[in-house]
Amino acid sequence: MQEDWDTNCIACCSAPRVVRLRPCGHALYCGICTIRAFKPGAHLECATCTAGVMQLEYGGDLPPSVTRMPTDPQPTLANAVTSTPLEFLTARAASGDEVMADAARAKLEGEEVEGSDDGGVYLEEEEDALIQAARDGDLDRVQLLLHLDAGNADRDPEVNINVNATDADEATALMWAVHEGHPQVVTLLLAADGIDVNAVDASGKTALICAAHRGHAEVVTLLLGADGIDVNAADASGGTALICAADKGQAEVVALLLGTTSIDVNAADVSGCTALICAAYLGRTEVVTLLVAAEGIDVNATNSRRRTALQYASAEGHAAIVELLRRRRPRN
Repeated sequence: MQEDWDTNCIACCSAPRVVRLRPCGHALYCGICTIRAFKPGAHLECATCTAGVMQLEYGGDLPPSVTRMPTDPQPTLANAVTSTPLEFLTARAASGDEVMADAARAKLEGEEVEGSDDGGVYLEEEEDALIQAARDGDLDRVQLLLHLDAGNADRDPEVNINVNATDADEATALMWAVHEGHPQVVTLLLAADGIDVNAVDASGKTALICAAHRGHAEVVTLLLGADGIDVNAADASGGTALICAADKGQAEVVALLLGTTSIDVNAADVSGCTALICAAYLGRTEVVTLLVAAEGIDVNATNSRRRTALQYASAEGHAAIVELLRRRRPRN
């Protein structure tokens, strides 16, 4: 089937069509309207032939196909239409399709547009879609959303895909990509305009702290290369990326962090425990080896109980760590 990609989107009637529906093969929507209508969980029929939509394919300079199999055996167009923003529904009603128009009129009754302080409309569907795509490691969908965000200034200045939007736990798309260990998605998000690499979630954790805690060394490397990254940021309990990595025995991550010039090797959490104290107490021999060799390390630092790393290692029976610490202690 030959598509005319120069024909405008049937929903907004202003932007070129860039999406092809499968299995029917009809090209109907622009990218923005696709994201609005085909949000996760939405099931549609083709507006031309009523075939159930099983797959989306993006043409032009947009990323390759994104596949989503519907669970509803009888998807309806109206279900997706009635969940979209007011101005989008208005455009659909003007498109000439009676099913779209009926759904739009029902939605328009008594509903107001939710706007931002500067008058722009912030689309929750797009924000939620970015977080979900990042969490799932859906590289194609993340690319599409960021592509739309970058191109919105010329097509629809009121649409704003917020790369720093948060979920109920105040976690951003970047945090989820980091948490799940999706380096390609992290790379895309770090390159996005306005990305906040030091944003914190409800527990005060940054993306770097999360990556260090989970031992995602490749992701940590990417984050350390990001402009403005705060390597010494601490969460609500005072844990820095270095402390969290040491606590979990993530030696590769510890080595990466120690390789940065601004790392505070003696930072302590709310209980006064440094990375060295945590690692010594828990028997993380490889981590202790790295830490005692770090420039500026204080092997005699004490926590709120006035106990040192050596005292904890000795009490816990970590003989190899005791020996490492004794060698490193300054002689009087």
